[in-house]
Order: sequence, then structure tokens, then C-alpha cells
Amino acid sequence: MSDTQTRTDMAAGLSQWLDMLCNFYANDLEALSDEALFASPGGKARSPRDFTGEVIGMNRWTAAVVAGDDSPPFSESAIEEIAAGLTTKAEIISEFRASCAEFKAALLAAPAERFNVIVKAPFGMEMPVSVLANIFVNHIWYHDGQLNQVQCLCGDEQMHWM
Repeated sequence: MSDTQTRTDMAAGLSQWLDMLCNFYANDLEALSDEALFASPGGKARSPRDFTGEVIGMNRWTAAVVAGDDSPPFSESAIEEIAAGLTTKAEIISEFRASCAEFKAALLAAPAERFNVIVKAPFGMEMPVSVLANIFVNHIWYHDGQLNQVQCLCGDEQMHWM
């Protein structure tokens, strides 16, 4: 199998999974009340708005890496600024979907050799771009589990993402 075929299969498969996870997540955001979306569960945990700001920031950061930037700027304060700028459910969902579209476009446009380049993740580990992209596509899934937990804590036991 050629590198081009491997890249095409990987990028296509990962972008399809990204689409699915983004739809799951957006459906779960839509199902949350405004109160739950902006509240800190238990008074200590980040609100769904706050961790969705992280997801948006990481989607955009990873899209930049996949597109060819080996070390785009990353900071916790930038993530916090993204979240703070999200003031309505509609804005949150719109910005989330836009970040997913940016990530998908980068995956599908990247040349085969880009996926083998070694880069440093925000958490310090060096890895190929393909592994980094996989981690941050699935990062959405992780935080969707948090949305589901918040829904349950608010008395909503329905599965909105299917």
C-alpha cells in the first residue's frame, strides 16, 4: 500500500469519525439547558461552556498542526479566553461546529508526508501528526462524556447524541 493510499484512508476515516463525534457533541450541547451549560457542576468542576472552549481551542490548534505549523502558540489562558467569549448556546454550538470544520478541512488537505512529521503535543509528548490528530479527534469524545454526565446530574437520562 502506498503512503498516499494510507494517508487518504487514514484522513478520510478520521474525518468521518470527527464528523460523527462533532454531531454527537453538538446534539448534547443543544440538549443542555442554558443554566446547565454555564454552571459549574458541584461548584468546583468546569462548566460545559468552559470545557467546550477547550475543545474548540484544541480543534483549532490541531488543525494548524495538521496544516503544517509544527508549533502553533498554545496557552491555557488562550483556551480560557475562547470560553469566556462564548456567551450564548448558539455561539457555543456555532464556534464548536466551525472548529470541527477547520479540523476536518486540515485533515483532508494535508499531504501524505505531513502525517509522519514528529511534533510536540501541548502536554509535552513528541509524536507523529497522525497520532496527534487521532488523540484530538477523540478528545471530543472524552468531553462529550462530560456533557452526558452533566445531563444526568440535571435529571436528563436520555441519549441525545444517537
